[in-house]
Amino acid sequence: MINDNCGIYKITSPSGKCYIGSSKNISSRLVQHKSSLRDGKHHNKHLQNAYNKYDGNFTYETLVLCPEQDRKFIEQQYLILYKPAYNIAEISDATEGLSLSQEARDNMKDKRKPVSESTKKKLSDSRKRYLESEEYKERREKEIQERADREEYLKSLPIIKPKKPRKIKGLSVGLYTWLKEHGNSYVAD
Repeated sequence: MINDNCGIYKITSPSGKCYIGSSKNISSRLVQHKSSLRDGKHHNKHLQNAYNKYDGNFTYETLVLCPEQDRKFIEQQYLILYKPAYNIAEISDATEGLSLSQEARDNMKDKRKPVSESTKKKLSDSRKRYLESEEYKERREKEIQERADREEYLKSLPIIKPKKPRKIKGLSVGLYTWLKEHGNSYVAD
């Protein structure tokens, strides 16, 4: 079943460069993008710089609606198709787990409230107890296994190469139809 707001979206600057994303709720996600861009606080500096350069003259569009379970796969196909200039990662969902820039960490540090030495000691002791707990060790093992499974899944995604049309097994009907309608050489009959 297709959620009427789950799918892939595109943000395009007047230069024609774009950002491709996916969301379970596209309209809400686009509101988040617009708000953080307007406030000059978007996490993607490339997109923020372009927004500033073009005075916010961006277009926002939904490319395709799809079932939630196919969302990341279809997003990956669009990333390959468009080669978006403003996306930080070439792989769908690959930014998960990336660390913040030093500037971002410093900015966050400046906004923190002062913490007393006794509170720091209590927090440190609590953290050490947690890191030594069985609950943490089990959770960490599970996270490592999930990350390995995810990496294996991402490696298994089909790579679409132009000028060598072929049918992609498991390609969603919506994306296949869209590619065919737009005269794309990425798929064959």
